[in-house]
Amino acid sequence: ECGGIAAEQLGRLFDVGYRGQSARTPQVGALSAGAGLGLAISRGIIEAHGGGIEVANTERGCVFCTRLPLVSSGVGEGPV
Repeated sequence: ECGGIAAEQLGRLFDVGYRGQSARTPQVGALSAGAGLGLAISRGIIEAHGGGIEVANTERGCVFCTRLPLVSSGVGEGPV
């Protein structure tokens, strides 16, 4: 229920260092003054495992969707 993400920011949200308009000038001592790396790191890890990550606005906010391929655990399948 964040109110959504501005349409012009959706395409850059996963870019390294991108922090969105309101976070570009964080207050001194603010706990939320990040470096804009979290979503870029998330995308890198997910894509390294053959998956994908997306964000979309909803009626009351936004939703992040991650997809990872299903991998067999190998349990009960005999020697490898």
